[in-house]
Amino acid sequence: MSLIVLAQILSSCASKDISSAKAQEQLPEKIEVPNKPQLSSDSVDARINKDMNSQVSKVREGITLEALSLIEKTQDVLKEIDKGQNKAAENQLYELIGKMETLVTANPKLGLIPVNASTKRNELVTDINVIKNLVSTAQNAMKKGYYQEAREILDKLVSEQIITTYYIPLTSYPDGLKFAALKLKEDKPKLAKAAVMELLNTVVLEEMKLPLPVLKAEQYVAEASELNADDKKDEVFLLLENADYQLKLAEALGYGKRTKDFKDLADTIHSLKKDIAKKVAKDNIKHSFNELQEQLKAFRAKFFTKNN
Repeated sequence: MSLIVLAQILSSCASKDISSAKAQEQLPEKIEVPNKPQLSSDSVDARINKDMNSQVSKVREGITLEALSLIEKTQDVLKEIDKGQNKAAENQLYELIGKMETLVTANPKLGLIPVNASTKRNELVTDINVIKNLVSTAQNAMKKGYYQEAREILDKLVSEQIITTYYIPLTSYPDGLKFAALKLKEDKPKLAKAAVMELLNTVVLEEMKLPLPVLKAEQYVAEASELNADDKKDEVFLLLENADYQLKLAEALGYGKRTKDFKDLADTIHSLKKDIAKKVAKDNIKHSFNELQEQLKAFRAKFFTKNN
């Protein structure tokens, strides 16, 4: 979302007398956006995309070729029925039943089996000051009873990378395929189609969400850790400032509290900057960077949530 669109939302809500002078006085001080640093290779977004694609690949490594084609083949059955090719659809169903029986035999204790995985980005492109104004506007909307206006604003305050894994239930899917095949055999394509469509609706989605600002902070820290703090102090400082800003951005979006969830990360970044300014031993700097990267990994893992 662009800043222009966000500004339009603010203007629209203001025209309905949702914001107030009192609320504006309560807003925190403005936070300056640091200059963007130059990375040694690729952009931050390219690095994150590579990382997320790697995560998807790890999920897909555990998916057999038979499982990966199940959803696609089931959708093909619908196409054949729509074309009036009922015999071809019936044959495809029996082929699917055979694959399902193989999967059930290989995974007798599993209730769900993964059949695909994908990743997508839902990013809000803005800065902390705009976000804080939007939150303030939404809070005033709630106070005045404009709940839908508040919801419209808050629904847009999302900036995250999502990995979705698709599962099929091993208990009901095979029976559904057999029922559809039987209906085709009985020359009842409408019932068969309805059964296949119901099967596709039983696919279970599991979403893992990670705040993009946290991912970006991780990449800035990784880049800073590769530089020589003595020779490139200004560059290292700028990278750490950007990492810190991204954590503040994550807090503004409601992904955690700086005084609680982000405290260790913020403290370590602050200590690192002090140590670099004092030109402490390189081994100490390296140890602090390793500690910070481990904290980011642990923090990142905590934010992977499952929503079935």
